[in-house]
Amino acid sequence: MITALLKKSGRKCWSKQTDKRDFMKLFAIDDKSEIEIRKTGDEQYSSFICSARISGCGARYYAENEDQLFLETKEFLTAFNHFVQGDTDSVSLQGTYDTELTFLRIQQGRNILLKFCIGYITAFYAENVEYKFTGAFEIRPESLNAYQLEFMDMFAYYA
Repeated sequence: MITALLKKSGRKCWSKQTDKRDFMKLFAIDDKSEIEIRKTGDEQYSSFICSARISGCGARYYAENEDQLFLETKEFLTAFNHFVQGDTDSVSLQGTYDTELTFLRIQQGRNILLKFCIGYITAFYAENVEYKFTGAFEIRPESLNAYQLEFMDMFAYYA
């Protein structure tokens, strides 16, 4: 298990619960918004719960996909390493149901924007009706190394 602390917020980035469900959280710079990825199942079959909690200007939003699979995690880990080193300006983690987390360097690379889409659900009552939760918030650049370790631990079985 990896435990890391974010310097400015003092929050844990990574933790393990007693029910053996691994999870990680990606925090906005104001600590009012977060993305959580929670691993469920076992080593043979794991799926993920991906959720977003967004707060600001008196409003709160929440979305969760309870049966998420992430695609090409080995390639993502390599690409995220290059992103952390400053070799690339963006990296994306793709998932099923159009779920996506994209990290972008903004303002000449001084800040990091996390764009997200929590995957869709299709309405059963009508054709061509689907729901997605999308947004973006800034994260602390100094948290990238901790997030890299978290992703490595989260996807170790698949890498």
